[in-house]
This record gives sequence, C-alpha cells and structure tokens, in this order.
Amino acid sequence: MSKISKNRGELEEPNLANDLESVKQILEKHSLTVDELKLILTRQEPMQVPISIFRNRVGPMAALCIYLKDYRHLKLSQIARLINRDARSVWAAYSNSKPRSKPMKEDLSLTCSIEVFKNREKSLMENLVYHLKTVNNLTLTEIANLLGRSSKTIWCFYNRALTKDEK
Repeated sequence: MSKISKNRGELEEPNLANDLESVKQILEKHSLTVDELKLILTRQEPMQVPISIFRNRVGPMAALCIYLKDYRHLKLSQIARLINRDARSVWAAYSNSKPRSKPMKEDLSLTCSIEVFKNREKSLMENLVYHLKTVNNLTLTEIANLLGRSSKTIWCFYNRALTKDEK
C-alpha cells in the first residue's frame, strides 16, 4: 500500500499517483462526481436464477438451494441470507434432497432475481408465480408449462399470493 509522506504531502509510490490520475481522467471523461463513481463501483446487480431449475422433481426450496450451492458455489449460510430463510432449513432442504436430485438444466432464457424469494410472508412458489404473472405478464398456463406443474396448481399458488397481499 502506498504511503503519503507527512512532511511533503507527496506520494512515495509513483503507481498510486498514476492510478489517481487515471481516476481523474475517468471522472472528467464521463462527467461523474466521486460519489457517483463510488456508487457505480459498489453497485451489484442481484443474482439471477433460471426458472428452469424449478422443473426438477424436488421441492422449490431444495431446487433453489441445490442450484445456488452446486452451480453458483455459494455456502449454505450465504444462501440463507440471500433468500431470507433460516440456515437450518436451507441445510435440511439441501441435504435431504441432494441424493434424489437430477442434474439441472440451466436454461437462461427466462430468469428472475434472487430478490423475488426474500418475502417470507409467501412461499417460494407463491413468490415465483406472482412475480412471473405480474412482472413478466405470463399467463398461468404459460407459467405451468415453464414449471412443469398443473395449471390448477399454479392458479392455487397465484390465488394464495393475492390473498396474502390483501392482508
């Protein structure tokens, strides 16, 4: 790490001076303030989850946990924080269904943000179906085909989500 000399206020390493000059050039070129640059550098896009993982014959919680652990290489504690669930339930869902799960197909043509699953008032499937219906404007039949479920089941998830929203 570079140090600033207390006596002269000069940088001891020329690399830091070059880096600071580069930052100044970026700020000028793009008409940014330092705060705006900080915001851009720290902003992270929410993780995207492919909808196709929910076609697997394990439950939605297990499918999400298996995908995030095995395909995105996250720790179970990180998964618990991301989806706002208890770490023990994430562990149980993962460990109980891992032996039964088949390899997942990562079809990235339709994804949703991991943020969709944070609402604990609704189940994972209620959150997903509600999101697909309201944000992606899919019909319940299209959602049923995407998730490999009955359209009546999807209607039930959507109806429960609407009911919970009214409360």
